[in-house]
Amino acid sequence: MIKTGIEFANACQKAVSLPTLYVLGAFGWPMTDTNKNRAINTYGFNRNTARMEKIKASTKNTFGFDCICFIKAILWGFSGDTGKEYGGGVYQSNGVPDIGEKAMLGRCKEVSADFSKLCVGEFLWTEGHCGVYVGNGLAVECTYKWKDGVQYTAVANMGTKSGYNCRKWEKHGKLPWLTYEPEQQSKQETDNSKADYTLDMAYLHKGNKGDTVKSLQILLIGRGYSCGSLGADGDFGTATDTAVRTFQKAKGLKVDGVVGKDTMSKLLGVTV
Repeated sequence: MIKTGIEFANACQKAVSLPTLYVLGAFGWPMTDTNKNRAINTYGFNRNTARMEKIKASTKNTFGFDCICFIKAILWGFSGDTGKEYGGGVYQSNGVPDIGEKAMLGRCKEVSADFSKLCVGEFLWTEGHCGVYVGNGLAVECTYKWKDGVQYTAVANMGTKSGYNCRKWEKHGKLPWLTYEPEQQSKQETDNSKADYTLDMAYLHKGNKGDTVKSLQILLIGRGYSCGSLGADGDFGTATDTAVRTFQKAKGLKVDGVVGKDTMSKLLGVTV
């Protein structure tokens, strides 16, 4: 069960790595023939010619979501299991009701239009749409725009980010089922111990496992580098190796898949 904003944000980021499609009314449905028909027959939006063609063309390992159903699915325990009706989640579990995005905002605490002190895992809202703040100025949302599915976008209220589509939100709030830690506090703690943190992370490479690898993966995912369908699972496998090499190439570093001081410093955005 997800208990913190950070855990919620991590779970949302894992879904970015999965094949997904915007399907109105779907909360993690694997796109089997049964679920395709269910989606098309139940919701008029899904019968739009272009949308219906995409739904019919999707594979059975693709998961269907809309914006609010994505958030509910994660809170209900979605795990990316194609063998389960809701991808591994349990409908209306963990005390989370099946409600719309505006009603969800109404359940949130500390709702505000001031985006200067966002916490990781907060609910983002604009009229008719919603998402989740995952840190570093990025949101995860499910939309039929841009990449058509679950994707990273920049939070325009905090500024644009190179390489990301950008959306401006109206309000944000803390979901009542989660506990939160201010992102600024997390960043400060990282800055205060950056030398030790970098030393601890040094010389990670393919084959390593554990919490240190998981911390590395969270950093990579937060910067838009997918670590595979399992996300931050603590296993430095092929997908994480690819993510590291892609990051190293983008930053002009030696492309060797080894996370040493230089690579980690670039990931942290510090000089040590």
